[in-house]
Amino acid sequence: MEDIIESTLSDDEIARLAGAYEDSRVDGGEAEIVAKFQYAYALLKSTHSQDVSHGITIFEKLYYEGNVNNRRDYLYYIAIGHTKLRHYDFALDCVEQFLKFEPENRQAKQLRAYIKEKLTKDGLTGIAITAGAVLVIGALVGLGLSLAKK
Repeated sequence: MEDIIESTLSDDEIARLAGAYEDSRVDGGEAEIVAKFQYAYALLKSTHSQDVSHGITIFEKLYYEGNVNNRRDYLYYIAIGHTKLRHYDFALDCVEQFLKFEPENRQAKQLRAYIKEKLTKDGLTGIAITAGAVLVIGALVGLGLSLAKK
């Protein structure tokens, strides 16, 4: 699952797909929807968080304005985007919604497990950082008190 989350596209490739999307808007119809999907997916593969956020926004618009039959796919990619941005709670909500449509989907189950693992790992890292900071502050206060007594 990590390879899906961490894989990237170059800025040039994303720009090419943005151009293709803009060109498709002239004709509209199915070609525009396909180009919009491809552009949004490319944005999720960007190394820039603003691009990833924009990709999520496009997928959200597709979810509400696009074909109802494709909603589960849009949810999956919204979850991928939120996972990439480390918005794990939002990502988990999307995956859970996806699994309501298709409870046995292997990819969605793998993504849910990956997100839960990241939530646990990040939570433990946060606890360790907080505990370390408390120890450092305690040591500095203790040092300050011992110097003040002299």
